[in-house]
Amino acid sequence: MNFSFSEDQVLLRNSVRAALDEQCPPARVRAMMDDERGYDEALWGEMAKLGWLGLPFPEEQGGAGLGLVELALVLEEMGRAAYPGPYFASVVLGGLGLMLGGSPAQKEKWLPAIASGQARASAALLEDGLDWDPAATAATATRAGDGWRLTGIKRFVPWAHVADVVLVPARAPEGLRLFLVDPREAGVTLAPMVGIDLGNRWSELRLSSSDRSRPSATAARRCWSRSRTRTPRSTTRRGR
Repeated sequence: MNFSFSEDQVLLRNSVRAALDEQCPPARVRAMMDDERGYDEALWGEMAKLGWLGLPFPEEQGGAGLGLVELALVLEEMGRAAYPGPYFASVVLGGLGLMLGGSPAQKEKWLPAIASGQARASAALLEDGLDWDPAATAATATRAGDGWRLTGIKRFVPWAHVADVVLVPARAPEGLRLFLVDPREAGVTLAPMVGIDLGNRWSELRLSSSDRSRPSATAARRCWSRSRTRTPRSTTRRGR
């Protein structure tokens, strides 16, 4: 079995490295870290033009249709350049979560917007116990008319202050569901949190009996289970 990267994967890695060497030097990294938003909008736009923001999404939804190996290569090069920004939060946590578990309408709305740089996403997975186990989810969801009312506190939500949508798991009477929340809506409060990595931005997200429309129950269940056990079908084999 050949575990070497393919020619296309090597080309992708080299092109990402060259672009970051040019556009993300240490001085610009420090400037982004000192900026209130934490990243450079112009550089974000360049990433969209290069196809990085839609790398793992299907082509029909504005993406490149590549796999987790290619995504890992891009993330590795971003780590090499110490790039600070919402790439992992928006493309991996929010984008892949929507790709795996969103309804067709949600995918059509959000994936092209994320891939083009017009929208940013995130996911609110941790709570007070800082436990990654889905069984530890304490946020609640109760039916309210045609939608749902969410209540709870999420900790260390990455880049929520610039996100247009946040994936929020909450416990409904039927079980665990995944909801799309606009962090700017009434009933949602963000407060900054400080982590060890000062190149990232974290927020506490407080849901105070805020009303939310929900994705389909099957989509919510599928997103939570499949995102932990399966990978997108794509170029996951290295070599030819």
